[in-house]
Amino acid sequence: MQINNPFINQAKSNTSSTTFTQVADGATRKGISLKTLFLLIVGIAAGAIVGFMFRRQIQTYIDGGLSDNQMAEFLRKLLIFAIVASVAQFIGYLIGRLSLRLAAFGAVVYAVGEGSLIGILCGAGEIFVPGVTVVAGGATIAIVGLTYLAYALNLRKHMSKIGIFALVYALGLILTVIGLSLYSVLGHVSWNTYFTIEMVIAALYIGWGILMLLMTFWEAEIATENGLDKRNEWSIALGILYAVFLIFVYVFRIIILIAANSEKR
Repeated sequence: MQINNPFINQAKSNTSSTTFTQVADGATRKGISLKTLFLLIVGIAAGAIVGFMFRRQIQTYIDGGLSDNQMAEFLRKLLIFAIVASVAQFIGYLIGRLSLRLAAFGAVVYAVGEGSLIGILCGAGEIFVPGVTVVAGGATIAIVGLTYLAYALNLRKHMSKIGIFALVYALGLILTVIGLSLYSVLGHVSWNTYFTIEMVIAALYIGWGILMLLMTFWEAEIATENGLDKRNEWSIALGILYAVFLIFVYVFRIIILIAANSEKR
């Protein structure tokens, strides 16, 4: 079965001719970087607003400013909002990755939807583990930076794509194991079966995020070197944002798991 992907089709058509002239206003690395930064800011802003409102309502309830019925009504509206945001980010991702004409619209919709969901997640997490958002954000920056470093060093010329992924993932796991080992000693983490399974699942999802990030970097390279349509910048930026958010969510989950098991010592 052949998948009708506008990005792949355009790349094939551009590279099929023997003589190739790069499009003057084609996709550029700068354009991809700026659009990725823009989407990241939009996502973070949406998350910050939703997270702040969530935390404020919870704190008001704790201080006695809201009744049980009012709090229940707020949670019901929050659930509806989360469902709408989930649908929006899913549709936005599909549109942004499959339609060049609507790529910008889909990317922004995804950033707002996914950012809002992460805002709810962070708002809830901060109640139980203050500062978890900052720690998870720092770890995500480190992982994304390590992934980009592996790509930027032109390792692809000496290693296969699977080899680069394995190298980055292995280094990430080594750092994670070292960090968890230190935390186990200092925080007395209880390594029960459920905890171990959850940690492994989270680590696998982080690995998937790293792989998606590398694949999107290669996609950006194809787009810029072959002078593909400038609208591809939005699609590629969306791919990068998806991978970054995925890594953040599961790094966040790992920290919450560690904190939860530390409290059971």
